[in-house]
Amino acid sequence: MLVVAALYLLSFFQDDIPYKPDDEFAVKFVFTFNKRGEANKTDLVLSQVATSTYDRPDNSPLPYMETTLEILKKSEQEIKIKVVRDNDFQVAKKKITEGMKISVFSGFVDDIKDQVAGYNHVIYFLDKDGNPLSRIVIEFDEEGFYMVNGKKKGKL
Repeated sequence: MLVVAALYLLSFFQDDIPYKPDDEFAVKFVFTFNKRGEANKTDLVLSQVATSTYDRPDNSPLPYMETTLEILKKSEQEIKIKVVRDNDFQVAKKKITEGMKISVFSGFVDDIKDQVAGYNHVIYFLDKDGNPLSRIVIEFDEEGFYMVNGKKKGKL
């Protein structure tokens, strides 16, 4: 019961953190075909391959998505980003600079659509004390539509 109350309070306070303005970042998706077990070692966040339970007996290549975040503008107060996956995992924390490009996450399209792993990412922009100043929310639904900061942007 206490855990449920803590999660409720956490979600309540997350809504107070404003979205980062659209003109201050760019999110890009790159699609390839990969076999399960071939993790992308360049990710800031480890690939969802390791946490996935979705398996194919023939091990044939599957649609795979890599997501990159480009920080176009940042305020002087924004020092680091923190990435939270699927509403409860803190998967990365990294110091940032304006203009940098970061491979934030990657995973198999089937896993994302099936809500197995990688269907929700929140990227917090933190001050020097670790307090969130703004956020970017990237969400995917079961049909493959994705939203960035609550705005529908396209389909996988």
